[in-house]
Amino acid sequence: MSDRQRDDADQGVAIEADGRRVLLKWHKLRRAASEPPFAIANLPAGLALGASMEIDVRLMADGNWICLHDDLLDKETDGTGPVAELDTTAARRLHIAGASYPPPLLTDMTAAVAAAPTSDACLQLDLKEPAATLTEAGVARFAEAIAPVADRCLLSGTEYDAVTRLAVGIPGLRVGFDPCDMAETRDLASATDMAAFIDEVFAIAPEANAFYLYHRFVSAALRLGINPLETLKQNGAMIDVWTLDPDTPGGRDSLADAIGAGADQITTNDPPGLARLWAGG
Repeated sequence: MSDRQRDDADQGVAIEADGRRVLLKWHKLRRAASEPPFAIANLPAGLALGASMEIDVRLMADGNWICLHDDLLDKETDGTGPVAELDTTAARRLHIAGASYPPPLLTDMTAAVAAAPTSDACLQLDLKEPAATLTEAGVARFAEAIAPVADRCLLSGTEYDAVTRLAVGIPGLRVGFDPCDMAETRDLASATDMAAFIDEVFAIAPEANAFYLYHRFVSAALRLGINPLETLKQNGAMIDVWTLDPDTPGGRDSLADAIGAGADQITTNDPPGLARLWAGG
């Protein structure tokens, strides 16, 4: 193992597999499983290391964006009620569950990116809004927040129409598609149905820069003799497989499936721990 490979693993940035450098994406900006989510303090280190990082974004009532996953505040913060009814002033009074800091606004994150030296790092914005909930104010304020750092970010989501509506007119912003919600509505028990579904996914977003695939979906497709990554990579898209942690049941096998199929990065809540799991064989 080279010094770089060792450093990559120790820092939770990447693992080496079959001569390839597979990135480890910091899910909800976590560097370790014990950390609360969306710790903006991790962002400068990730940017300096060239790490792949992810945050979730939701729209608030005043058109600003906040970094939260759920549609309700109750589990992720010390607040209650719908995120959609929140405004910026109220958001600043909240705290992330188990932490002393408030849920960051998207503008907080992009300001931190702008303040850091340019690197190969990528900040993925996982959109948790359908197209139907996007407002004119929300679209405009998203563009204002992202435009200065667009070439260092990637916007993804499970509803590709919503992703493209937000991304249009923002030069340099990459886009991605996660078909997990679509997959839940389909019977994919046969190789024929699985292959047709993957073709449909690609047809929805042929220009996407990235696709995000649930690890159980990848393993199920491989058992049917179908490698979904081959189809989805045909225009050069990056493939992320999510979410694998050291304690994920069957996680080592799922990790081997993902890497063997050609995954470019793996989403995890414990990047160094997943690197150790892989190194342990």
